[in-house]
Amino acid sequence: MFAGGPYDCAQDKEMTALTACMNSPVMIKDDALESNTDKYASSGSIASTDNISGSPIYMFSGKMDYTVF
Repeated sequence: MFAGGPYDCAQDKEMTALTACMNSPVMIKDDALESNTDKYASSGSIASTDNISGSPIYMFSGKMDYTVF
């Protein structure tokens, strides 16, 4: 079993983690998350996103999961 929001969604803010990241995908700004992820990869803080380019990404959600949509 696994669950979670998008990478770096909370951006070091506890209230964001408990609200926008866990309640509604509409509240999350995907472009900012993608930009931050690219910045971390460029600096070497995380692995290059090229490692997942062209790879399938699987997303699962339970019918009764009211926390992670």
